[in-house]
Amino acid sequence: MAQDPEVKRVIAELKRTAAKARAAEVAKAIRNNAAGDAWTVADSAREAAYAAWDAAKTSPSTWDATGAALDAADAAERKANTRSQRTHYVWGEAEALACAAEYNLEAAQNCQTLADLLGSECSAVRVATQFALNPTPRDPVVERVIATLEQATDAAASVWDATNAAIEVASAACIALDTPAGDAAVDAAVDAETVASFASDNAVADFEDAWGCKTLADLAASKRPAVRAAAKLATANTPPAPKRKP
Repeated sequence: MAQDPEVKRVIAELKRTAAKARAAEVAKAIRNNAAGDAWTVADSAREAAYAAWDAAKTSPSTWDATGAALDAADAAERKANTRSQRTHYVWGEAEALACAAEYNLEAAQNCQTLADLLGSECSAVRVATQFALNPTPRDPVVERVIATLEQATDAAASVWDATNAAIEVASAACIALDTPAGDAAVDAAVDAETVASFASDNAVADFEDAWGCKTLADLAASKRPAVRAAAKLATANTPPAPKRKP
């Protein structure tokens, strides 16, 4: 039995959503793996520092130096561990969203008729069906808001990537220099990464919320403050419609 056209439209939309969610999961998995590798390196360095410190117990002239190196290695390992746990949590959230999106797609693919979609036990399938049944094009203002928020999402992701790289640089410098300033630089880099991660997640949520809107009223009713603010700004910047000649 051939699928109804509405079913094919819903499947196509959910397929795009699932692909986007899985791509986001893959990107976060890469960050998670990198953070895990960095933790492994830091833990190995801490073990080596401990071995050197333990071996220097009989040599007072080197014990202080190896003790300081061990303290620095301990601090670097704790920071790497904290970052690894945080990136693992972020990846876990992305994995859950990707699995949910793929579950929604599978539920839609099992449907043959419009009635199957509307009667699906999966709420996301029913919502996507209602959206497909109302194929009204988006208001131009909504299109501009979506484009603006997509750019903001890309920018926030770039900042997050930069802060991750800054942590690696600061951590390497901290281990090499072993100074209080190095510790402070690592702390500052980790704080900046936390802020950037939060901002990136918010930007993605804003974009996804706006994507589901079709009219200016939909944007104005959004629960996301950034979406409402972007809609207000876009409306203020909209040139007036040309007057008709009498």
